[in-house]
Amino acid sequence: MAMALIASMMIAWVCWPHVLAALGWAVYRQGTHGSVGDLDPDGKDEAYQERYFQLVDLGFVPRGLHWSQLGPAALAESYVFASAEPCCMAEVVTRSHQLSFASAFRDGWAVETAAAPGPEVKEDGLWVTAMPERPAREVLAAHRHQVEELMKQGHEPLPTETLDDFTRLAAALQQHPASRRLIRGRALRSLLTLFGLFFGAGVVGGLFFGFDTPSQWMAVCLVGLMIKWDGYAASLGASLDVQAKG
Repeated sequence: MAMALIASMMIAWVCWPHVLAALGWAVYRQGTHGSVGDLDPDGKDEAYQERYFQLVDLGFVPRGLHWSQLGPAALAESYVFASAEPCCMAEVVTRSHQLSFASAFRDGWAVETAAAPGPEVKEDGLWVTAMPERPAREVLAAHRHQVEELMKQGHEPLPTETLDDFTRLAAALQQHPASRRLIRGRALRSLLTLFGLFFGAGVVGGLFFGFDTPSQWMAVCLVGLMIKWDGYAASLGASLDVQAKG
């Protein structure tokens, strides 16, 4: 009974952030840190170096790092690049190196074009396009076309020169109702995946060591610790980096 209780607490600990996001109760926080030097490709892996030189060739300049957090979920972090023309910024996710271009407008409209798979949205106020496995130049061209289309309709773009400008872009993308729906959908899918992992771990533990032993509950706890370690290892590293660089 004690192991069953501990396993239940582990499941709640792992799933709680996704439950908050699924209910729409998670609070979005964001900020910036670092400087141009933190984006220098020297010493970083090849995937980032490739993204860095792609963006430099396209006229972008490094600015710093941006972090965001939804409720108690693990911290996400991106390298941020700026471009005065044509009113867009680029970000490269630090862990996956996924590239996307973003623009926002003074009336609340926002546009994002990603060089990675993902959901697409085209509603009043938000356009999100996914172009996986396409060259960065083509993705940027598609993004520019959408931005120019909105500018012709009278939408005035926000500036795209500093790290603070990127926080306004991120807020515009995050606050749209369609973005909230996407987040809730992802959270629900994550919950289904987590429940499947915990159920599978319990079954495997019981089959190997017997269902009349605490083995299935121990297996559930082990899977929960592995999930938390992966998330918190990334979160802790980013948080310390934020504190160190202020």
